[in-house]
Amino acid sequence: MDDKGVVAVCAFGVPPFQHPNDAALAIKATFMLVPAIEAIGSVQQCVVGVTSGKVFCGEIGCSLRREYTLMGGIVNLSARFMQKGMSRQDLKGARILCDEVTYNVASEIFDFNFLGMETFKGIQNEMRVYQPSGLTSKELSFWSPSDLKNEEKMRTKSFRMIEEVFIEREEILEPAEAVLHNIHKEYTNNTNNSSNKSKESEIIVFSGENGIGKTTLMKVIKMETKQLMLKHAWAVCLASTRTIKFGLWMPIIWQALGLPTNLLSPNKEKIFSLLNTSNYKLPMNVVNGLTEIMHDIVCHEDNPREVDALQAVKLDNSNQQKSEDTEENEKVLELMVTALKIICQNEPLVVFFDDLQWMDPCGWELCAKICKLECSITQIFSIKPELMKLVLTNPIIKTAHQTIFQREKTLHIRLQPFTRE
Repeated sequence: MDDKGVVAVCAFGVPPFQHPNDAALAIKATFMLVPAIEAIGSVQQCVVGVTSGKVFCGEIGCSLRREYTLMGGIVNLSARFMQKGMSRQDLKGARILCDEVTYNVASEIFDFNFLGMETFKGIQNEMRVYQPSGLTSKELSFWSPSDLKNEEKMRTKSFRMIEEVFIEREEILEPAEAVLHNIHKEYTNNTNNSSNKSKESEIIVFSGENGIGKTTLMKVIKMETKQLMLKHAWAVCLASTRTIKFGLWMPIIWQALGLPTNLLSPNKEKIFSLLNTSNYKLPMNVVNGLTEIMHDIVCHEDNPREVDALQAVKLDNSNQQKSEDTEENEKVLELMVTALKIICQNEPLVVFFDDLQWMDPCGWELCAKICKLECSITQIFSIKPELMKLVLTNPIIKTAHQTIFQREKTLHIRLQPFTRE
């Protein structure tokens, strides 16, 4: 706060909270923020500058005093855009100005008005300036730009959105919860009858745009799984995990075997020992194979590579021929299937994969193979349809995707954004 007023810095995409459409999310937030702030009686005007690019983010200071901050050219540029918005008298609607990078990234979701070329203090060249005017599709929104003029409407809708993410989603969860209760009932009956009949595996898919609540709903289902005392395991798919074959399924198996996840510098001998002495008595060829896979994953985590979404897809596509080394992959696939069958031989297993679109191709193949087996494994996925278009260029993933989604028993729950009604 100074003589010019109150200035706040908001950042979208700060690690580890990154999304493919952070620029669009930032603009969506500003459309909610501006009218809410201007509704405060003492506020005369609210102006926002939105810029996109790389910055330094981290702690600055010493042991006595430090703070988390952002530093970089686009931080200063955002302030310049904000100042420009204060001086321009020809702006209509919310005073939000964006740079060309933000426009290029978010133009598929939002409509923009080009305001012309502008000069900024400390910057030699003129820059293109844009003003977002609203969403390109009304279906993506639970509000419309015209609502922003009405203070009471905006406040009501803002709070309604937060509440409905949990309240109105309850009916959506009922089919998924019913699947879990049926699994628990059949398991209990089989246990009482001393019968271990296998059944066709179950698949539940939550799909929808970023920020719509897929992960939250999966966590609710996970809590239900815990209450029903069903064995379960959880994995989050990241862009960087696409570089490791079965890089997500191996941690799932590790959790399902009940092995410790907080190992300190586990070497190959330690991994082998833990697998060999588990309560599930795995065959020696399975123990050896899983040891190699787990060791590769540990080595990757000790030397991680930063891979963004598009780089991961390009890397994946460039390695298609290597991924299709079917003889080697089939051997590993059979080892994983054998281990999973042993794990769920006497009790059902529920596995969760958040952001399935970033699963490695071999992992996708295993997901598809399991859904064809008669085994007590339930797979629960969250997926972003808009990003699936990128990864479906891989033939292995495309085939697995068809197997999973064209299957009659797959429960596909499509989450829709809230409308104005």
